[in-house]
Amino acid sequence: MSLVILEEPRTFPPKMSFLVVWIITFVFGVFGMIVADAWSGAFWLWTVVALVSLRQVWVTRWVQVDSKGIRVRNIAQRGRELFWEDVSDIDEREIPVRKSKSFFVLKVQGETKYRPGKTTTITIDSDIVGFETLREIVQIGGGGLVEREEEDVENAEENL
Repeated sequence: MSLVILEEPRTFPPKMSFLVVWIITFVFGVFGMIVADAWSGAFWLWTVVALVSLRQVWVTRWVQVDSKGIRVRNIAQRGRELFWEDVSDIDEREIPVRKSKSFFVLKVQGETKYRPGKTTTITIDSDIVGFETLREIVQIGGGGLVEREEEDVENAEENL
């Protein structure tokens, strides 16, 4: 099964409010480090604030899908790529947050040709704009996984 409908890559950005909050927090952290007395408790507190916010900005991801596969990139354009034919497992977890709200985590795993013997895992959470659409696309794109498993069973039965 292919995703012919996705002729052009489609990008799913993170919720910008998170990114803006963490960037502003980083700026405040750096400002706090500058105005605090050197090596005081306040200096170390602002250092921790700046480092945590920098990490949060770094792990914020943009997800891009097309007919070939799925890729995730961070703010520095570093990330991972997995082609649909390489997908071996799709795992979805629901984490209840409140009675009416849940947080979803989608893990797409597979072994790529350029990293033989190593599994590439792409983790996507529901903090992405358009997560429902993205989840459907991943399930359709990984739908070839079910067909491949059925073919493997048929081939194994033929070999017996």
